[in-house]
Amino acid sequence: MKTEPQPSAPDQASDKSAITGRLKQLSESERLDMLKSMMKSNLPQTLELATRNLRSTSSVKSLFQEGLAAIKDLSTIDLWLHAFAPKLGSRKLVRFLFEQRQRFPAAVASSLYFLPRYVNQSDKASIRLLRELESEMGNKP
Repeated sequence: MKTEPQPSAPDQASDKSAITGRLKQLSESERLDMLKSMMKSNLPQTLELATRNLRSTSSVKSLFQEGLAAIKDLSTIDLWLHAFAPKLGSRKLVRFLFEQRQRFPAAVASSLYFLPRYVNQSDKASIRLLRELESEMGNKP
């Protein structure tokens, strides 16, 4: 019995390159929509593409908010923090999570385990806001 040759699995690097090329041709809102649609299929790749292709803070926050709503495994919050902490900066990151605490309490509470390593320890405002968030969520500083 003669078997047909199976197509090889697509090269992830070339896929990522093609997607990046496509994203660069889109407006910011179209990029955001495309990345939101990709989240379920490959979260790590989507987050990497988001950090490289989203320009506005509001787009990053919008994608992050979608992520908080979609999180099933609370340990994945670290992927989000790792991706967006450099993009937002520690103060905006903590403030964003503070603002989301009532809407997504489980995800925000889970983030408190990982969050200290993403907060600039010399930024007193970030530390103060982190302590306030910990207090609001019932965690001890």
